[in-house]
Amino acid sequence: MAKLRFVQDPARLEKALAARRADPKPSDSQMIRIFYETDPEIVAALLPRPLKPASRPEIMLQFSHVVMRPAPGVEIPCANATVAVLANYQGREGWYVLMMPMEGEWVVISGRERFGEPKKLADVAFTNSDGKVTASVTRHGVTFIEVEANLADPIQPKTWTEHLFCYKGLQNIETNFGFDGDCFLTQLNWDREWRSGNNLADAKITLRESAVDPIVDVPVRKIVGGVYGKGSAITGGEILQKVPGEWLQPFYYGRYDDNATGGIEVALASEQLAVA
Repeated sequence: MAKLRFVQDPARLEKALAARRADPKPSDSQMIRIFYETDPEIVAALLPRPLKPASRPEIMLQFSHVVMRPAPGVEIPCANATVAVLANYQGREGWYVLMMPMEGEWVVISGRERFGEPKKLADVAFTNSDGKVTASVTRHGVTFIEVEANLADPIQPKTWTEHLFCYKGLQNIETNFGFDGDCFLTQLNWDREWRSGNNLADAKITLRESAVDPIVDVPVRKIVGGVYGKGSAITGGEILQKVPGEWLQPFYYGRYDDNATGGIEVALASEQLAVA
């Protein structure tokens, strides 16, 4: 008989996937997280419906080095970053994922197709040396995020579940505008354990202009905290609800480095006060 590995046996495939679900292998990770406040009007404009602004206009910059174990005997190391906006869904706070720069094609494809994560290939640097941590993200030759901080007092070990919000859909095949079929608001459920780490002090964030990664449009008004952690995580997810494609459309093209309109204008209360 001839072997054809492009096609999987359905019964054996379900059994193999069930075994993986029953015994998930945690990934090992070390990460830097720095949090900053931006303008509340910017946060409100960034959130697709039905998400709403949370209790404070906060942005999370996360940089990780992770060893993933998606299948028995398989280890995939990667460096990655997450930029997320604190948001509220029906009374539940979580992080709306604005961008996820990643090293490695497998992690980009799997995250986009399964969870709707807005992942893009990027160069992510991460260092921890001599009591100082640094991290950066570079795409198309532009280092558009850089952070640095000093390690301070140790943190206590902790275990918790973290929620992040993403949107999942497929662009229309005929017009490249709108979507083929339903769109979904998804929730990522990250079961985390930090075994060691440190709070961060003297944190500094540098955002630079990038036409295709315009995080500079979400300015740093105040750095409110930071932490370095080492531990493990198991990732999962669920669909929260269907969403109309027109709710998602204005936010979706950024996944493909396509800024056809140049963005929107957002009136800031701080600017109005300055004029007055």
